[in-house]
Amino acid sequence: MTRSASPAGPVRVLFVCTGNICRSPLAATVFHSLTDQAALGGRFRADSAALRPHHLGRPADPRAIAAATKRGYRWLPSVARTITERDFDTGLVVGMGAWHVARLRELAPAGCDTIRSLVDYGEESVPEVPDPYDAGEGAFERALDLIEDGCSGLLRELLA
Repeated sequence: MTRSASPAGPVRVLFVCTGNICRSPLAATVFHSLTDQAALGGRFRADSAALRPHHLGRPADPRAIAAATKRGYRWLPSVARTITERDFDTGLVVGMGAWHVARLRELAPAGCDTIRSLVDYGEESVPEVPDPYDAGEGAFERALDLIEDGCSGLLRELLA
């Protein structure tokens, strides 16, 4: 899939996880950083959303922020929100794995072909970016490893 910025504006990439406080804001932060490092910031816009309303209005999990900051990312402030029907019409929608993609396809309008799985762009073959929220020590670092891998591959694909 090749996408380029249209004359109307940048390519929008919406990262989606379950609650929008861990994985999807991490992915938006990583993707934004990658586009900035490549001097492509104006061509892409990263955002994040949730499938479930568990954490609506809450900021990102402090552990996600700490993991990103430890790796040198400038955190993109976020407030948890759920995906809306309009989100499917404004760019690429990227879930954290197979369950997210399946659920996104159920929610999407008929004919929507902009839903992807982040792990499909990574070099490591895994079914999903595991949810670090209730996992043990090192879970945020593992999730961030997979997010970095997937975001790098996604950006390569978008630029191809």
